[in-house]
Amino acid sequence: MALTVDECDEIIKACERNNVKVEVISQNRFKHNVRYLKKAIEDGFLGKIVSADIYMKYNRSAEYYKSSNWKGTWKMDGGGALMNQGIHGVDMLLYLMGDVKSVFGHVRTLAREIEVEDTASAVLEFKNGALGVIQGTTSVYPGYPRRLEINGDKGSVVLVEGDIEVWDVEDLEKPLVQSGKNTSHSNPLDF
Repeated sequence: MALTVDECDEIIKACERNNVKVEVISQNRFKHNVRYLKKAIEDGFLGKIVSADIYMKYNRSAEYYKSSNWKGTWKMDGGGALMNQGIHGVDMLLYLMGDVKSVFGHVRTLAREIEVEDTASAVLEFKNGALGVIQGTTSVYPGYPRRLEINGDKGSVVLVEGDIEVWDVEDLEKPLVQSGKNTSHSNPLDF
């Protein structure tokens, strides 16, 4: 919505004055496989969640950052590998796992000549007790799709850019998804 709390407050006040709504969209929450996984977690099909990780290893060239005066700056971009490119992956992880109790991390600018981080790693402890990792970079070659891994004592799931790469869940079939619609048969999570 904005880069600072003050800017967010200004937007909210302007909307209230003009009787209009403002919305921040976290589109990954609406992907069928993400919603299906959330329901599987909530209904206990993965058992006790042990770990939940998101890996976002992208490539943004030096030319990408030089192509405008805002990319890679604190003032206009507000952050790098996590704030700009990784924010939707981080949101998806938090949507699936809930609140974080603690986080420890490192950020660095290792490969690009920019103000913000091009590489970040964090270890999380979720309020539900699970541990997790967030890794984001814009400096690896050739760059890879976003990878989310959720592991429980009864099942593990890996999503790559929202597509199911691994579905190892006791007592629950992998959903058959075509064009964003579940086509599986007699699945207890159909919605």
